Amino acid sequence: MVQQDDQTREVKRFFADSADYWRDLYLTDEPFNAYAYPYHRRQANVLALLQKFVSLPAAVLDVGCGAGVQALAMAKAGYTVQGVDLATEMIETARKLIADEPELANNLQFDVANVGQLPFPDESFAAVTLLGVLEYMDEPRTAVSQIARVLKPGGVVILSVPNRASPFRWLGVMGSRLLMRLRNIRWLRRLKYRLLRQENFADAFAQPGQYRHHAYTAVQLRRILAAANLEPIADTYQVFGSRISDLWLPIPFALVRRLEKLNRWRLTRWLGSDYIIAARRNP
Repeated sequence: MVQQDDQTREVKRFFADSADYWRDLYLTDEPFNAYAYPYHRRQANVLALLQKFVSLPAAVLDVGCGAGVQALAMAKAGYTVQGVDLATEMIETARKLIADEPELANNLQFDVANVGQLPFPDESFAAVTLLGVLEYMDEPRTAVSQIARVLKPGGVVILSVPNRASPFRWLGVMGSRLLMRLRNIRWLRRLKYRLLRQENFADAFAQPGQYRHHAYTAVQLRRILAAANLEPIADTYQVFGSRISDLWLPIPFALVRRLEKLNRWRLTRWLGSDYIIAARRNP
């Protein structure tokens, strides 16, 4: 079984090897890119929550900033942003991304750091974003307690995780696992490439790292937040469809985008594949 240190090392290696891929994925303007859609949707949802609950000017910490695209969007919105990531290659990619943005030099910077040991004083930030990070951690409470520590009283944290309760997510997971098992059968590989329109994205995760990937229900995540004295103030669900490689099942991608309206109703919103929550640190 992979040990805790091995988990961190494998996650770091995986993202270090794919830094340019993640940059291109976030920056693509292809409207029907199945891989990019969830991340573009998340970026918009997170920015909307940040602007709703955190007034300018404010210092924001983006933990697990990756290639820096989300941090860049927040900086352009007027926030002072510090991005951190475990992978040095990700930070180098993020710094290159903002090289042509000299007007943001004073309110956007990137550094290597581990969410388990954030190198910042207590109560340093008005807001913290932690997007697509907890699912790679065996001990999520460690990360959340660090976030609570660096948040100012009344500060806001915004997190995103895969929704464990979503049937769309489970369909995607099972379909992807089946596709992975069949990937070495030649005629199936030929069929797959005929079906897929974007071969450059199709094999990005063909050989995933040997790390564990976790998902959470809303109840589970709220309990973790409560243990760190963080009180939920808003949440949203997104992506009402299942992606298997470059295909969306059981509904067309165009319909997946329209189904985002299911988030409006209590009886259907929990179906979304991704869960995003904003919480405030109690005094």
